[in-house]
Amino acid sequence: MKSNLIVLGVFSNKHILRKMHELKVDDNDVYCTDGFVTYSLRYKNLIDANDLTCFLDVDTKNSLNQDTTEFEFLYKKIFGYDNDIIDATRFIFGFQVIEIARMMRFLIASNDNNFVLIHPNMYKVLENIYGIARLNGLGVFICSRPDLNAQIKLLLLYQKISMYGRFGYLKYFIFLPFFLFRLRRRILNKTDPQILYNTNQYCQKICKSRFADKRQESYEGLLPLNLFGFFKNYRQNVRKYKILLKTNIVFQNFCKSNFAMRSLLVYFYSPFLEYYKESIEKFFLLNKNVTTLIQSTDSSPHRYLWAKIANQNNIKTIVTQHGEITEPLVITCITSMEGVFTTRKSFDLYKTNKSNWNKKISYIERVPQEKNTLIKSANLSNVYIFTISYSGYSYDASLVFNHKMIEDVLDLLEGKKVNVVVKLHPSEKASLYTDVFKGISVSDRKINEVIDDIDLAVCGPSTSYEELSVNGVPTYYYEQGLQHKYGFPESNYNKLLEHF
Repeated sequence: MKSNLIVLGVFSNKHILRKMHELKVDDNDVYCTDGFVTYSLRYKNLIDANDLTCFLDVDTKNSLNQDTTEFEFLYKKIFGYDNDIIDATRFIFGFQVIEIARMMRFLIASNDNNFVLIHPNMYKVLENIYGIARLNGLGVFICSRPDLNAQIKLLLLYQKISMYGRFGYLKYFIFLPFFLFRLRRRILNKTDPQILYNTNQYCQKICKSRFADKRQESYEGLLPLNLFGFFKNYRQNVRKYKILLKTNIVFQNFCKSNFAMRSLLVYFYSPFLEYYKESIEKFFLLNKNVTTLIQSTDSSPHRYLWAKIANQNNIKTIVTQHGEITEPLVITCITSMEGVFTTRKSFDLYKTNKSNWNKKISYIERVPQEKNTLIKSANLSNVYIFTISYSGYSYDASLVFNHKMIEDVLDLLEGKKVNVVVKLHPSEKASLYTDVFKGISVSDRKINEVIDDIDLAVCGPSTSYEELSVNGVPTYYYEQGLQHKYGFPESNYNKLLEHF
């Protein structure tokens, strides 16, 4: 009987290798639940590790429903109470919850000898949820605490590859409050706005098409945030979240298993979001004519609070999603009353999630042209490939998509004297592509800075498509089908789309 080593969490490559040798586990039998760890190991050519997402059922819809059930069960067990700030952080916490669910499914289905490398506090989380007897029946859990140097090195490696990743909570817990504080304060341009939206071209499209006769206003920068307001109830809010963690040992251990999570949650992030929530509530009290709120997402913490509080005030809430999604379970559970989506796959995934069955889900179809001729044009000098955002979380479908898109374009242009440039998404680092496609050119400049250099653009589901089309750039829309193992329905689309 063969042995498997499952790595739940972030450990250094040396740590994993040492455990492999101690347990006599073969290279091909090491599984990492974190997609970024999987990528980084392949990247260093140490282990041919596999993402546990490959254990999805063949029937994607059944799989997503099963995943949703497991996710909701675990989420309630860990976070287990009704708190708007914790619920607003579901998008951030959720990826590790997915990893636990996938690991447990793998262990239950496996007949091999399984060893699980796990942080001691995360083991306590599992112990509280499943019980010691059940865990002992699934495998041997090896509790090991990564040293501080290893965590810092991995944090820097994450930052090199992507601004997201397992340490994405640091980005939100630290930088989101600063970002919202720094938004330039604005006064309402229109008296008593009826439609509020966040600054996004898809939100503005919905405003123009559905609410052209209504008074519209972007809510960005309208809240009068200041340090005095933040510190006014600071001690009270800190005490609230200290008590909250003290009374929920499972959540407390979850936080302790992650670098600096507990301190940031209690002393900075939660007090700020409590203040931000209070500011939104006051805003709606003062602006009673608001009838509709339109947002590009209601998953990120501050936009979740806007949607939740708007719902409580009987204000219609709409969310639009402009491209593909890479984390179906976490992102496809919408808070808004209505979802409007611009790709068929996104529509299918949101519709499949049973959490949305009581919501209105609609689809704006893009009009395809059957044959593509742009990519075969003989008069090309500069071809720009626009990547979609790689999140760095549990699913690396976006990265696989980008690599496939680049590979296909390079194959099609082989032998031609064409300069191919990979235009990075703002969240990405060049090493994601330069380390795979040797000698390829990359650019992190803004679209308006490179637009005059582009003879042909190739992009996937991205806002870039609209911006390029508006500026008259010949654009090839690439939509390669994503494998079932990444949680997506298969797609036959690979067409040039002229317009919405």
